[in-house]
Amino acid sequence: MTKDTGLFDKVWETGNDGDTIASPVECFVSRVSDVWLTPDWIAEDMVRFFKPSGMVLDPCKGEGAFLRHMPGAEWCEIKEGRDFFLWTKSVDWIVSNPPYSTFTSFHDHAMKIANEIVWLIPLHKPWGSWPRLLALQKWGWIKHIRIYGKSRDFGLDMGFVCGAVHYSKEHMLETKYSFYG
Repeated sequence: MTKDTGLFDKVWETGNDGDTIASPVECFVSRVSDVWLTPDWIAEDMVRFFKPSGMVLDPCKGEGAFLRHMPGAEWCEIKEGRDFFLWTKSVDWIVSNPPYSTFTSFHDHAMKIANEIVWLIPLHKPWGSWPRLLALQKWGWIKHIRIYGKSRDFGLDMGFVCGAVHYSKEHMLETKYSFYG
């Protein structure tokens, strides 16, 4: 559903999870400015803990925290002209810290191209939408949640508990969890 209220007004769309999302132009602005850089120690721990292998993609490279620990991985970065939403090649793993404002769109696209997905996200994100949970249930499930703690403790001033959430295609077993440290 699209509503155009005028040339310079916002264009709103309703995503498949029922969330209202902005037009592609606004999403571009949001993706460019929605930057929470991943601390190196978290990127290192996520790669060490989950051990991504095969073809790996970091869809929002930022300053390269994950790439430093995943030699040979592919990457996208909107600020460098490599838009994740234009990536169509299948990959084995996606490991990244996605823009939280467009998480649903990022996650939907990731589920189309990857078998294993690990996001550094506020831990309420996986449960925030019933349609998102139903889509996830058809695709796979959450295999593991690695909990890092309060985001403010590591420089992400948003006030949520954050962790690495490992989504696995066709995984239908229980979800495990661990705490860093």
